[in-house]
Amino acid sequence: MPITQEDIEVFDGIKKINSRYRYEDKNPGGKRDRLLVSCGQCGSYNELGYIYERKLRREVNSGVITAAQAVDILNACCTEIKNPRKRKQVYELITERLAAITNQ
Repeated sequence: MPITQEDIEVFDGIKKINSRYRYEDKNPGGKRDRLLVSCGQCGSYNELGYIYERKLRREVNSGVITAAQAVDILNACCTEIKNPRKRKQVYELITERLAAITNQ
């Protein structure tokens, strides 16, 4: 799938979110990595970018939500869920926010 202008807007928003969090993965590939979500970026891996690709990009590209709404959802995951953020909680909040937007 080609990168769209909306994708660029989202990744710019993700960079802004990342800049507010300090993250250093001292145990890459650790047992708990799959269970947790970091809002910061460590090296080239960006958890929020991964989540956007898996959970939100299709919704943005199909016009269900805007790029700004996708960034707002990711930001809510970082600000409303206490650290350490469990992936299950993050995905539940994304589902909840998407439902709230699409049911308006």
